[in-house]
Order: sequence, then structure tokens, then C-alpha cells
Amino acid sequence: MQGPVAGAGMTGVAGCVALVTGCGSAGGIGFATAQALAAAGARVAITAGGGRIFDRQAALGEGHRGFVADLCDAEQVRGMVAAVRTRFGGLDIVVTTAEAPATEAEALRIEDMADADWQAETGQTLTAAFNVTRAVLPGMQVRGFGRIVHVAPVTGALAGSAGLGAARAALTGLTRRIAQENAALGITCNAVLPGWIVEPPLPEDGPGRPGLPQDVAAACLFLAGRAAGFINGATLVVDGGHGLGGDALRGGGLHGEG
Repeated sequence: MQGPVAGAGMTGVAGCVALVTGCGSAGGIGFATAQALAAAGARVAITAGGGRIFDRQAALGEGHRGFVADLCDAEQVRGMVAAVRTRFGGLDIVVTTAEAPATEAEALRIEDMADADWQAETGQTLTAAFNVTRAVLPGMQVRGFGRIVHVAPVTGALAGSAGLGAARAALTGLTRRIAQENAALGITCNAVLPGWIVEPPLPEDGPGRPGLPQDVAAACLFLAGRAAGFINGATLVVDGGHGLGGDALRGGGLHGEG
């Protein structure tokens, strides 16, 4: 059984219904991804934990919809996904970008972290993605089509708190397991691993330029499209070559706007 994108062109997402999490910030990766999907012809549902999501809905324009949900609450997630399906008649694409906000725990050693610090940072990053994926999979399995993309910054294991680093690394493992379990059902699951990403304006100093949310959104859009149907269980690093070090920081389109 083919998904609704079968008649929407071999490379695009036009006509698909997409859900993007972590869209509360106007300048973040989540909303940049929602904008990219909408510009490519998808009908987009966006979600965040507070009412500012309706400002993002207004910015996206007609045909798109914002939903409020605590993604760490499985019941709220199930209700939100059901509401998306009722509103749009289906769900083809899911991109999870929600992540725990910076906390004082980032300055703590592992032995000094409180249980609440660990639970907060692993919950919003890892548990949220698990809850959303678990809620959307049955419908995708019935339809025989789905695209799931998880955003997990590549710097996670080496920077920030132990909780956030562990959650980001675990999310790539979860991605591979989801891909393995659902490959025969027409569903792909991949991860995008951003490096140094900042919201505009760009800093004027430093080696090369950091990435923009739009750089990550472009990778998510590709993996959400029909052209990426043979890519499954993969991790796509979007860091402009910063992870290579040395001369990679002075070339490869890192200067200027790309």
C-alpha cells in the first residue's frame, strides 16, 4: 500500500500531513523545519508545551495547525496525535526536535546531579521522542507509509549535562530500532545530528560560520520526502564539517551564507 505522497511527485512532500514537535521558538530548528515542509506543500501540524505555538501557527498561515501538549505525558501525546489525525485525516511525516532547555545541571558532575535533573533532561529529549513515535506508528503501519525523523545534536555526548548527552546518544539507538522494526511496513526512521547551530544574526568572529536552523531543516525535509525512501536507520550529521577540525573550518562553504 502506497502513502498519499505517491501522487505528489517523486521528490517532494506535497499533499502529505506532517507533525513537527519543538516548535515553540520562532527561530528554532523545529519551526524552521515546519516552514520548510509547509513551503514544499505539506500540511503541517506543530506542537509545543505552551500557548505560543498559536503564534507560530499564525506565521505558517492557512491550512496549518498548532497543538499544545506536554510530550513527556504519554496520554497528552496520544490525545494530540489523535487530534492531528482528526483535523487532517491522516499523518505521514513526523519530525521530533523537542529538547530539554538548558538547566543548572549542565554545570554539574554526574555524581552531583539530582534525580529531577536527570529525569527532566532525558525526558524532554528522549522520552518525548519515544512517546510521539509510539503514538504515530500504529496509524502509519495501517497506511503502509511513514517518515520519522529525530533531531539529536551531534555534540550531545561531549557537551552539556550528562542527562542531555545520554538522551541525545540514546535517541540515535532508538532511531535504528524503529527503522529495523518497521522497514517492511513502508516506514523509515532516520536521525539528523546538528552541530553548532545558532539563530540569526550570525556571530562575526570564529572559524567559519555556525549552522542555521534552516540548514538542519533542509536535511529533515529531504529525509521526510519520497526521494529518501531507501534511506533508513541512518544518521545524517549537519555540522558544516566542524567535526573534522583543521582546514575543514576554512572551506566547504562555511564562510558567508553557504
